[in-house]
Amino acid sequence: MNAPIAIRTATPADVGALRALHAASLRRLATPFYGAPVVEAFIATGTVPEELIADGTLFVATQGDTLLGCAGWTTRLPGYAALGGKVAPGATVRSVYVHPGHARQGLGRRLMDWVEGEMLCAGHRQATLLAMLSGVPLYRRLGWHDGEAVTVRLPGGLPVGALHMAKILAAGQAPLAIAA
Repeated sequence: MNAPIAIRTATPADVGALRALHAASLRRLATPFYGAPVVEAFIATGTVPEELIADGTLFVATQGDTLLGCAGWTTRLPGYAALGGKVAPGATVRSVYVHPGHARQGLGRRLMDWVEGEMLCAGHRQATLLAMLSGVPLYRRLGWHDGEAVTVRLPGGLPVGALHMAKILAAGQAPLAIAA
């Protein structure tokens, strides 16, 4: 019988496992959307936001000692903003990854529910994210709304198509503008 899946705050000791998780997830789940050269270049940019670990806003899903997924949020300017990704002020979801062996089993939903709850507890009523194309179907199912489609250029000029998305986390709020 498998151990239950738990969600906890990531620690600096998780960085190596997070790097491996991100690489495995991107290679398996994002390559059909972007191709191997773009995925490998993306991995090489460094995908683990250690500032979120320091802030206590990156969360990991584990089963026993095995890391299965992660998701986080921040009000800091994300690193992809320097690569041409526009960012709305406020809470931004970051670094949502699920190990490909656990994809499409509800883990992404659990992690996003956790992160949205954490943002609400911190006083945020709306949030944005910049979705890789491989994640858009999940976010739409979770009530996120499409914004502007953008192309972020990796070092070396390789393009990564992405979609700005936004969600109202509490009823009664006006939608957040995420375009231009």
